[in-house]
Amino acid sequence: MNAYDLEELDLTIGSKPAASTTRKTIDAWLTKLHKHEPRQIYFAAVELNGTGIGFYGDICLVLSPREIPENTKVLDRNSYNLLQEPFLTEIRRHEEHDKKRQALNTILGEVSGTWGSDIGLMAAIKIVGSDAPRERRLTTGQISEALLSDEDYMEVLKVGSFAVEDLEAGRLALADVVAEDQIERDYSLGHLAPDHHTVLWAQQRRKAISALRKAGVSVNVARTSGRVKR
Repeated sequence: MNAYDLEELDLTIGSKPAASTTRKTIDAWLTKLHKHEPRQIYFAAVELNGTGIGFYGDICLVLSPREIPENTKVLDRNSYNLLQEPFLTEIRRHEEHDKKRQALNTILGEVSGTWGSDIGLMAAIKIVGSDAPRERRLTTGQISEALLSDEDYMEVLKVGSFAVEDLEAGRLALADVVAEDQIERDYSLGHLAPDHHTVLWAQQRRKAISALRKAGVSVNVARTSGRVKR
């Protein structure tokens, strides 16, 4: 579900709306790019080796390639960055409606591409300069590692949601698996009495993993994000 789904079903916690003012502002801008209603867009992230994305949720759901059409729009950064520098100053400089629209179109054109034709080059360009200069070419593994080294992911603007049969796999981040194991080990030995949030986190993870496996989805631990034969 996206923020609009959550808002419609009233699944938010507390008084904070699921679709915030910031989210709605950015979504209105993005319609110029993908040409769909904001509530039709679901956000994903680019990953090159099938190991999943850390920090993008407790369980990374890997979509089958057939679920991403060739013309799907992709941003080279998190869409929230459109409300940050250096873009914010550029947009504010063109507050008059027509000029602001032109500035937005220019910015969106510079930071976006399509899944079918641009994704490889966008990934390579994104990580060039993120490390020391090198004389040898970058390998797929090096690019993949660099893309996953922080939370600054390439964002996929997927039209429409998906169902369990559209999943290729589920991936668990190694750090989360270790933390969960340590919590349960300490608790069973009486060394630590976890707080409610910690216990709830572990229980929800177990339920989600069990549900995925019952639905026939493979769930594995992502031990590396690089190009590794398994």
